[in-house]
Amino acid sequence: MTRSRFSCSPLAALALALACCGPAAAATSDADTRDALAACPWAYDEYLLRHIFIGFSPLAAHGEPRTEAQALARARALKGRLDAGEDFSRLAQSESDDASSARLGGELSSIFGVYMDDAFLDAVRGLAVGATAGPTRGPEGYHLIRLEERHPASFATVKALVEQQREDVMHLGARAWPAGCARPASAS
Repeated sequence: MTRSRFSCSPLAALALALACCGPAAAATSDADTRDALAACPWAYDEYLLRHIFIGFSPLAAHGEPRTEAQALARARALKGRLDAGEDFSRLAQSESDDASSARLGGELSSIFGVYMDDAFLDAVRGLAVGATAGPTRGPEGYHLIRLEERHPASFATVKALVEQQREDVMHLGARAWPAGCARPASAS
């Protein structure tokens, strides 16, 4: 099920209020924060992930250009190897087209769900720790995503995210507009 960032995120509402009405309208109350947390708690969880990226041309690595269909077939084959018990970190090191994370066994920086691409959040939010989702299509290829840790959201976490977004939007203006949110004409 695809969710709407706008309906789940006080961050998006904050950006919209700033763009349309200025800083005075952008206050987010404790009640608003609690309501947002209750509506979409997984959007504010912090996730530690690993991934194996299989790109399609021209992003394919290992000197082998591939079509989208070939990338999907490769990702499915790698998922089969993981399902058969192969070590994720070693497989990422040898097979991922993302060279920077491959060196780290596919490890990515921790990320809050609200900042994650919808397709990736949808893939990982229901995973058990240690499980792998995928292949999940991204704009440049397919990802096998392993959930290493999940830290459930708290009121303090959501409040801190809202305050950080407020600062970002006030300092950066329209460049800080949350991903996935349509801009009203007044924000352009």
